[in-house]
This record gives sequence, structure tokens and C-alpha cells, in this order.
Amino acid sequence: MIREERQKKRRQRRIAKMLGVVAAILLVLVFVVLIGFSVQSVEIEGNEIYSTSEISSMIFDNAAANNSLYLYIKYNLFPQEDVAFIDTVEVRLLSPHKVKIVVYEKGILGYITSEDEVTTSGDASGDSSGDLQLDSVSADASGVASGDAVQMLTYQYFDKDGIIVEESHSLVDTVPQVIGATEENLELYDTISFSSKTALKYLLELTQDLDKYDVQVDAVTVKEDGSITLTYREVTVSLGKNSDTAEKVERLAKILPQLTDRSGTIDLSDWAEDSSDIIFQEY
Repeated sequence: MIREERQKKRRQRRIAKMLGVVAAILLVLVFVVLIGFSVQSVEIEGNEIYSTSEISSMIFDNAAANNSLYLYIKYNLFPQEDVAFIDTVEVRLLSPHKVKIVVYEKGILGYITSEDEVTTSGDASGDSSGDLQLDSVSADASGVASGDAVQMLTYQYFDKDGIIVEESHSLVDTVPQVIGATEENLELYDTISFSSKTALKYLLELTQDLDKYDVQVDAVTVKEDGSITLTYREVTVSLGKNSDTAEKVERLAKILPQLTDRSGTIDLSDWAEDSSDIIFQEY
């Protein structure tokens, strides 16, 4: 009986020692994770629509985010929250103290507009499509009392296939407005359309060329006959109906920056690379 009691106490002491060892190991691991994986250096790439500071604010939104291991697990192993204009975010662990944040933004090439009735609450210029707010958000409903219904512009952004991939009250001014689409009240993932059957193909080729050559125009107007006109500040550029846009856009990339403070027209309807010079008709 006494022997059994002694053996029982020895077993309890061994278990207590084992639990103590396990607890000590866990404490060391917690210490290593908290201290050994603290973020001290950050690289951010892939962002064009959002600034680096805006992306940083989104990623490091709480105290736990200062841990590189936590960031890696959160953004690579779990579903991500929807944020306007962002497809996904990847976190790469370069070292325990250094992370690289790779932002994959949605490939938007232009936008069309529609009006929505919005009930204001708090910040009337807010955008419900994501937690981040662009610096370029326009306060369309500023000065309106909370709870009032107001008409606000909705910007519907389309991709290289003409599909609307984002809707927002935030204006991204690095892509052009497209004027002349025939369908109204389009929804997310609908395809924009025009009265001319060939206009969509022409428009998509043009907007891709504008993006390729980094030509930022204010608006692209598609007329009923399928011809297209560009608006750059106070300059109007007629491109005509043909779809040979690459040479024209490449040339415009060199010309338009010289016309920033001037007003006039450029007619490229019948222009070809080997046919004639480009003439600017000033007002």
C-alpha cells in the first residue's frame, strides 16, 4: 500500500516535471515568435492605384500585424477581405524581420459613369466597396445631413475584355472616362456595349495601347458610327473608325505632353505612319 502511494507520487512528480518542461518550451516559442519575427523592414510593390502609405495602412492595421509570421499566415493561408481595386495581396517572408508585400491590383483600363441614390451616414464621401479610401475620393455629398438621400456618381471600371470588374464612388484619374456606351444600369461583371458592333473591339485595343504607352487622356468618346475621339485637357484628337491604334498612340505619347497648356484639334482619322505629318490646329 505504501509502495503504491510512493509510486503514484513519483508518477505525479514526473508528470509535473514534463508539464513544466512543455510549458517552458511553449513560453520560449512564444517569445521567439513575438521577438524573433518582429517586422523591421517592409518592401511594397505592384501598387499603382493606391499609394504605398495607403497599402501600409491596410496591412499594418493592428498590433499583431507587426509580426511577420502572423502576416504570412493571414494573407497566404486565409481568405482576404474585399478591397476596392485590389485582386489579392501576397506576403513574402524574406527573413524573420523583413517582408515583401506584393499587391495585385485589378487591371482596369477605363470607366463609365452612372448615378446612384445614396443615403448618407457619417462621411458622405465614403466608399463601401472596401476599407481603403483613395486620396482622390471626391466629396460629392459634402454638406448633406446624415440620413439624407443624395444622387452620387458611381464609377464602373472595366478590364481588357470590357467587363466591369469594379464599382466605386472613388475616382481613379489615371484611366479615361468612356463616353457613348449604350447600356445603362450595368452591374458588376456585365460587358459594356456600343451601337456600333466593331466599336468595343476598337475601344479595347485603344485603351490597352493607351496603357502600354502610358498616355493619360481625360475621356474617350465613342460615336454612333464607331469613330473615336480622345480628349486631353483642351485638346481633341479624332482617331476615326479604323482600329490601327498602336502607331497613333505611340506618336501621341510624344506629342500630347507638349500641348498641356494649349487648345486645339488633331485629326488622325486618315493618318498613317508613312503618309503624312501630324498637324495640330490651334484654336
